[in-house]
Order: sequence, then C-alpha cells, then structure tokens
Amino acid sequence: MVGSYERGSSMSPFMMNAWYVIANSGEIGEKPLARTILNKKLVIFRTASGEYGALLDRCPHRMAPLSFGEVIGETLRCGYHGLAFDPHGKCVSALLGTVPSGAKVQSFPVKLAHGLIWMWAGDPGKADPSQIPDFSFIDAAMAENRWVIHDYTHVQANYQIETDNLMDLSHIELIHRGTFGGRGVIQNGKFDYQSSEKQVDANWWMPSVPSPLPDLPKGGTGIIDHWLDMRWHAPSAMRLQLGYAIAGEVDPPNRESANRGFQYHILSPETEKTTHYFWGGTQSTDLMGEYSADMTRGALATAFQNEDKPILEAVQSNTVTDFWSEKPLSLKTDAGGVLARRALEKLIAAEEGALAKG
Repeated sequence: MVGSYERGSSMSPFMMNAWYVIANSGEIGEKPLARTILNKKLVIFRTASGEYGALLDRCPHRMAPLSFGEVIGETLRCGYHGLAFDPHGKCVSALLGTVPSGAKVQSFPVKLAHGLIWMWAGDPGKADPSQIPDFSFIDAAMAENRWVIHDYTHVQANYQIETDNLMDLSHIELIHRGTFGGRGVIQNGKFDYQSSEKQVDANWWMPSVPSPLPDLPKGGTGIIDHWLDMRWHAPSAMRLQLGYAIAGEVDPPNRESANRGFQYHILSPETEKTTHYFWGGTQSTDLMGEYSADMTRGALATAFQNEDKPILEAVQSNTVTDFWSEKPLSLKTDAGGVLARRALEKLIAAEEGALAKG
C-alpha cells in the first residue's frame, strides 16, 4: 500500500524554512514568554503598539535570559543590566550609558494569523506570509460571531508521533472511549487518502451510523451520515473537518450546506522528543444541538490530555532508535501518517541539498 521507506541517519529532524506556531495570541500579555522551539530557546513578546517579537532568549552582554526582563514601550529590556531590544533584535537603548556598537540578538520573522503567532524558523529572506497554512475557518467563525477556542498541551513525544496519531483517526474507537469514541462508528466507515508535495488528506466517510453525540440532528432518528476529513500541511499543521447530516441527505462530495465544524491541530517541535501541541476549534452550524465553547474545550482537553497524551508518551518511551529503524508494521489506515513522513523527509532532504550547494 504505502510500503517502507528509509532515510539517512544524518538528516535533520526539522524542516527549517517553514512557519511554526510559537504561541496563541492570548498567551502573550504584559510579560514576555519563554518557549523552546526546534531546540532554540526563544523569548516572545508584544510591544505597546501590538507588534510581536521572537528573539533568542539570551542577552549578548552576559547571556542572561531576556525572558527575565520586561516590555518597555516598543522594546524588551533585559532584567540584568538594562539593554533594550526592539522586535527585530536591535539594541536601541541602554539603561547605563550608550548603546554598544553592533549589539543585537538573533530575531525571527513573526506573523499573527488566525489568532496564532507564527514564526519562520529558517532563512529570513524566504519568509513568505502567504505560505502560512490556511486556517481561515477561524477568521470566518469570528466574523460570524461564532465562538472560537484556542488551547495548548505539552507532549513528551516527537512531533511526528503526534502526527501519526492525528492522521489515523481509527484510534478514536479505543483511545477515546471515555469521551467521543467506543460506539463502533468508525469501523463501519470508508477510509481514503491522497497526497501532494506538501499536503496529505486522510478522510473517513461513515454513512448510516448511530450518532456519536448525545444531541441528534433536528428532525432525525439518531442515524446519521458522518465524516472526518483530516488535512496535513507540511511540516506539522493539521485541519480537521467534522460533519454530520441526517442519513441520506448529503452526498459525500457536496457538504457545504451540511453541519460542519472545524478543528486545528498544530505541532511545533520543542526538541526531538517533546512537542508543543496547539489545538482549537470553532462553533459549527446549528443542525446539531448547541455546544458551548466551555463544553467543547472540556471534552477536547480531556481527550487530548488524559487519553492521547499517555499513549503517545509511552510510544516515545518505547521507541529505541528512530521510526524507520524500528521497522513498524503498516495498516491501511496508517497511510496518512506514512505519506506525511515521506513528504516531510523529502522536503528536509531538498532543503539540506540546497544548503550544501550554497
């Protein structure tokens, strides 16, 4: 089906010329935030005018963490000796005397999009905001005064282990029996997938199944058509479309008028073995019963924190070498994750090849 694939052991674990989420916008207040991304210790802050900055969390004077400092107007001032840096890393003032010549901290391009703060990890000259993955469903929900939730879970596992989990939703039946699984729905579904250079779709279509939710479609009998469409965008951003309709009323390719909800699942590697998992979703249309933001957040938090997280961290602990060296078995439903791994490794190899050529 998708076969086996091996990569060179010297390949970088991360794609660098890409946008990664480094925080939800709500996480950045008056104080700077320290966060490690791709093994880089960063400080993230927002100036008085609303501009975001992401700098290495290391003052060039005596290497103090800048996250120990404070935001003063349009700068982040080091809490040790008072050097102040703008969002681009330039030292623009010193508490005690003149600004040292050439004083600068490495900065990273930052963009606010869809309520999330994105950072370009690689060559700043290639930072194109149009390459930020499309999560415009968040903006649409806000424009229509539907609720939006943003949340976060820290996972002690490699980000691609989490990708595998999200791209194979058959695990819902067992892992999520305490929340929204365990009803025998997904086993009756049809799974299909497709892929391109930077995108993989892994979709489930489940016709004429019992509703997995306590509220039924208006006018329905409890038997619904249900779908789960997961889209991966390199390197590690996923969008899930969840759909429900009274059985037989919606043709699978034509779902625009059906009840649909959307979630985002975005993974930013902290290290090779730890991951920042940013997740959230939007209020769906009103075909199903009303679900509040708090109710939805609580159910998702329970599922991701109490059900997914323990098994993923156990998988990481049980992985002795790297993924392919473990020679894992592949099932049909692994196709999404395997194709995402293949696509990402090709992108990383191409990136490294370009660097080698200069």
